Amino acid sequence: MVDGLWLIYDVLSQDETIREYCYSERDDDLKIKFYEYPETADMRGNWVVLEPILNEYPSSYADSTWVTYDYLIHIEVWSRSKSENELLANHIRDLLWEAYRFKQADDHEEFDLGIYRDARRYKGKLHRI
Repeated sequence: MVDGLWLIYDVLSQDETIREYCYSERDDDLKIKFYEYPETADMRGNWVVLEPILNEYPSSYADSTWVTYDYLIHIEVWSRSKSENELLANHIRDLLWEAYRFKQADDHEEFDLGIYRDARRYKGKLHRI
């Protein structure tokens, strides 16, 4: 079984740009989280939040068994800086395409309480191991 969230986390956590913009010295950790959104009152730096919509959904059947898994992953970038938010969101898009050929399916941008939020969904398909 291939967990899409962990695949994406691994790609993001090993990337130099993501590490530069999403590292918290205070917490000594990357701010790439599953399902965990930052508190707006304590929002420092940049955050990436990963959530599955479809994770490991069997598809592409052959000989009475499935041969691929479909994925639809929701990724949000939170930041107080519009330029850093755009840089990170676009960089994540490029990383997911290069690593797994996941395509951006949609995009929603918001600004509220001094925080920029870019929410995108990515579709992909991986072969069953």
